[in-house]
Amino acid sequence: MCAVIGLSSENIIDHTIIENLLNQSMIRGKHATGIAWIENKKLNYEIVKYSANKFKLPNIKTKTLIAHCRYSTSDLSWNQPIIDTNIALVHNGVVTQADPSKWHSIYQLDFKTKCDSEILLRHWQNDIHPLHVDGSMSCILLENNAIPKIHFFRNEQRPLYYAKHNNHFYIASTKDILKRCEIKNIKKTDCCMNYTLQNKILNKNQIRKPYEDLQ
Repeated sequence: MCAVIGLSSENIIDHTIIENLLNQSMIRGKHATGIAWIENKKLNYEIVKYSANKFKLPNIKTKTLIAHCRYSTSDLSWNQPIIDTNIALVHNGVVTQADPSKWHSIYQLDFKTKCDSEILLRHWQNDIHPLHVDGSMSCILLENNAIPKIHFFRNEQRPLYYAKHNNHFYIASTKDILKRCEIKNIKKTDCCMNYTLQNKILNKNQIRKPYEDLQ
């Protein structure tokens, strides 16, 4: 039920746009709020354990940002975005309810947190697309390359939408978030496709054939 948000612009993003998106996303989760952004070629992040309307946005100057509003189904020890070096990921859905102590034996990967969204990030880092992982997911992944890159994708069990509006590119886990921000030309992502936005160019490619699309 969490909200995931992505935002990219040709210019420095106005804070009122970010704040509006966060506040409109809050209905999807009030237990924690987090953002990750690129500024001066560095990946930055801030995560708080309260709702977006209480979150004071840092004095950031960025053209690229992702965010998460969390509805907690467990404790608040591990919130999002999930960060590692030059990659940040936000995820809506559930990957597994297995005990985290068993993740290594299940996935043959090493983990640093008890947030199951990290499972998706570790697969990405090991060149295995998260869409090959069981579970429910809509995700936005930010890569801090020489030219920043945003990937976004969903499987059959979660929704994800995007739109280009007034020189900004928006991504959100529900259509209503974008509509409440008065964003036009909203499109639904195709499931099991990886969308890549870099340098104002959007590309997509199929990762696997979908089963029944429940969204």
